[in-house]
Amino acid sequence: MTPDERETLLDMLVDTKAEAVDGGDGSNECDDIICNYVDDLLAKRDAEIELLQKMPQLPADDLLTQVLTSSVDLVSRFNGTLTERGSFGKFNEECDELKRAIYDLTASPQAHPQLLEHVAEELADVLITAAGMVSYANVPVSVILTVLQRKLAANRAKSDETHCWDEARKMVVKREVQE
Repeated sequence: MTPDERETLLDMLVDTKAEAVDGGDGSNECDDIICNYVDDLLAKRDAEIELLQKMPQLPADDLLTQVLTSSVDLVSRFNGTLTERGSFGKFNEECDELKRAIYDLTASPQAHPQLLEHVAEELADVLITAAGMVSYANVPVSVILTVLQRKLAANRAKSDETHCWDEARKMVVKREVQE
């Protein structure tokens, strides 16, 4: 659903809410479910708009934006479409190749430049293929960038006071370990 289609749908829901409040006969009876649902949708939209307005606008030539749009650009140049089967199959293949490249690098007594380059190449393949899957799901680049900024901020906020490694060497919140 495009942002414009979403706005049109929200407008229709607001109209539906107005009719429900009015009861069609001026009785001011509102179906609580409809009113609450529309209010929740509008609140979520407003929060998203506020978050997007606070987010610095990235230039169109930003590398991450290029990664996120590259699969759609490639497929459209060949008059094709992204498919679930093709996207997921390619993603699994690229993840396996990245795992093998990392294993080869970590199993080597020295970090050879070719192995470093191979890991970086496989990571790029995974990122671009994942971006293609996300494009297939119609997730806007602006939403991805917003969530990435939030995740990066959350990672920066973690400290040895809030997080630790568990027995499996997984980063966890300290209170989870104490419970």
